[in-house]
Amino acid sequence: MTQDAQPQTGRLGRLALGLRIAGVGVSMLLLLGAVAFYGLWQLGQQVREERQRQARVMVQLVINQITHIHALEVIGSISHQNARQQALDLVEATRFVDGSYIWVHDLEGRILAHPTQPNLVNASRNGTLNPETKDLFDTFNQQVSATGSAFIAYQWPKPGETTPSPKISYMQEMKPWGWVIGSGVYIDDVELAQWRRGGVILTFSLLVSLAGIGVLAHLFFSITRPLRHVQNRLNDLARGQVPEGCPTQNGWGDVGFAGAAVQLICERMQSMRRRGIEAEKELLRMSVALDTLREGVIITDPRARIVKVNRAFTQLTGYTIEEAVGQTPAILASGRHERDFYETLWATLRETGHWSGEIWNRGKNGRVYPEVLTINAIFDAHQTLIGYAGAFSDVTEGKRQAEKIQWYADHDVLTGLVNRRALEQQGPLLLRSALSRGQIGAVLLIDIDGFKSTNDTHGHVAGDRVLQTFARRLKENTGEDVLLSRMGGDEFICIIAPLESRDEARAIGKRLLSVLSAPIIFDGISLSHSVSIGLVITPDQATLLDEALRLADIALQKAKDLGRGRLVDAKALTSGSDYSI
Repeated sequence: MTQDAQPQTGRLGRLALGLRIAGVGVSMLLLLGAVAFYGLWQLGQQVREERQRQARVMVQLVINQITHIHALEVIGSISHQNARQQALDLVEATRFVDGSYIWVHDLEGRILAHPTQPNLVNASRNGTLNPETKDLFDTFNQQVSATGSAFIAYQWPKPGETTPSPKISYMQEMKPWGWVIGSGVYIDDVELAQWRRGGVILTFSLLVSLAGIGVLAHLFFSITRPLRHVQNRLNDLARGQVPEGCPTQNGWGDVGFAGAAVQLICERMQSMRRRGIEAEKELLRMSVALDTLREGVIITDPRARIVKVNRAFTQLTGYTIEEAVGQTPAILASGRHERDFYETLWATLRETGHWSGEIWNRGKNGRVYPEVLTINAIFDAHQTLIGYAGAFSDVTEGKRQAEKIQWYADHDVLTGLVNRRALEQQGPLLLRSALSRGQIGAVLLIDIDGFKSTNDTHGHVAGDRVLQTFARRLKENTGEDVLLSRMGGDEFICIIAPLESRDEARAIGKRLLSVLSAPIIFDGISLSHSVSIGLVITPDQATLLDEALRLADIALQKAKDLGRGRLVDAKALTSGSDYSI
């Protein structure tokens, strides 16, 4: 290579290095932007899903209350007109802490109650509802009629405003009255927050990228300039020239001095490592950081012996640092998990270096609680395992709230028995399970004779006491493989599966005739009620729950026609035999 070609090659090399650094800078900017906007989108999705759950819970809470009013109508405690008016008054008075409200319209598009815009109710009555509002409620009805409930996004003014804002609402059909109960939450703040945060994130990403590009540019010049200087010195030496100030031995120049500085830094770092100064500082920083976390943290050695816990660990478990260090996490074992569970956990941890899930643990005071636990293996620079780190948080309160909401959704509040919704979900599973094992099941429809008279004579408090007593007696006098439900009013459903024979089902029905007819003492008054029962055997007379309930209702009416206080087997309706007790 000629002397003229050498400078040209150096310039090309520096240009290639500059282009690479610029490419890294642009890639950094694009990557930061993509990550930022993906996180922003995901945040919006999570907030929208949370708002949808909020709307659904509000509607279901109100529907549970209206269902109770409807039950009072069914048993004759209040008139049809009064029942509806009470329900509408309830809706008008219902407000939630965030300003959300409930509205009611029917499947014909008439608006029956709207707390924030009562003029819509009058306009709906007079037929003067504007076409856009009418079309919106027609859309509501089309989607609710198809599935029984629906989430719908649309534009609607906030209370006290005229400009429409984005909103997501949940609507559910109230079938007995042909009503649709709805409630929604506004999401314009979500979009506004997203745009604001997006601007902040974009600005931050831009500044970080510019700073990164500046650092890269600095690195570019800090590398190329010393290299150019070294190249010039080497060219001088190649021509036999010794530059002024350049050492004649060891080839010192800018790069040489930089190498010497790096060597000196390494020597000093090795000395500090030997003395353990940096290690102590790092441990102190880690300890302070861990104690600021709300999650409990455990750090162990490779044999799973605890070497470090944070302050939240002692608060959640009751074990002090001194009591925990040296032990294994087995001190927290609740006894709720089989050996296979822990074997799978450790196998996953050894294979992937990570495990995350829900686990039940026990505190020092004996309290067993659920927690969300994440464990990561810790490796050094040579990929040698040096320990494990686990972080956990107590989720007892969250699970309790979720279970409470689910219980109210699936049960009749007065008696504690499952409601119609839960019956329609669980009943077919129970009958199919018996059928798959070649066994039969029984469906008993039970009605309290003369219940309306008790309500009229002694009041609803006495009526409620009768219903609660009947529910308790049903629980006490039926086995484990039984599903008990209050259908509404004074009707109860008892599904028993599996059974060995029809005679076993009739024996259970006969026992219920006796125990349910025992007197009930209430405020010094003895209340006596007989019961009428319709019995259907599956799959002999019906395979589907709906068909079994229809036949049981016919058999129940036959029992009442025969004088009440008896059980009628639905088989008697087709065979002509006497299957009444």
